[in-house]
Amino acid sequence: MPKLQQILALDLARTTPLDQENAYWAYRWRPSRAGTINVTQFVVRKPLLDGAVRDAESVGLQIAFADAFDGGTGEVLPIDFLAGAHDVGARQIRGRSPIVVSVGAVGLIVLALIQFAYRQHAAIEDLRLEISAARQRAHTVQAAIKTKEEAAMRVDEMRRMKAQRPALSMVWRELTALLPDSAWVTELRMTEDGGQIVGFAASTASLIELVSRSALFMEAAFVAPVTMDAREKKEHFVLAFKFRRPVEGARASQRNL
Repeated sequence: MPKLQQILALDLARTTPLDQENAYWAYRWRPSRAGTINVTQFVVRKPLLDGAVRDAESVGLQIAFADAFDGGTGEVLPIDFLAGAHDVGARQIRGRSPIVVSVGAVGLIVLALIQFAYRQHAAIEDLRLEISAARQRAHTVQAAIKTKEEAAMRVDEMRRMKAQRPALSMVWRELTALLPDSAWVTELRMTEDGGQIVGFAASTASLIELVSRSALFMEAAFVAPVTMDAREKKEHFVLAFKFRRPVEGARASQRNL
């Protein structure tokens, strides 16, 4: 029934995402009492069946036909997808020779094994994707851990620096006690192991000796030329010093003062 085949081919392309280019199909028809015919169409994706045939041929098997069975009754349907679109309404499985039936049985077994292999491959691919996602999550966690570790190291460094040098308030108190009334500080810069003071004094001659006597400071020295400020009518100085070690001992000395 060539016209019926044309109609079914058009219906295949219209009602499914498949067409004759990417699918194998066959059909069965029966007349009805209403004067019409009932048509059952069987379709399989061409890449799936072609891949199964290639895999079978790669191990030395020749597939004579590709049929199917009714999942409800278990009946083997007289279909041969490899023969192209055809009417299977009048064909019966018992019409085949024993050899063809045997080859068909072997083909079904091979197809079943190939289908199992495909499922295994799909499961392996899913597992690979899961491993890749887990690896990405692990990288994210490692990056977060590294960020926290770096933050903890910075906190430890700040604590170490705080432990190794006196507090700012202690430095101010010490300078206030050391400098004469004719001198004052306009700027205090602190580093990890010392600091600098910028200020004015009526005479800077004794500043180095006064600062060096401190229980907190040592190695006092001017780091810029002493100049006379015309506005303040005082000597402008920049004096650097280092903290004595250990700091705890210096703090104890400061408390004793």
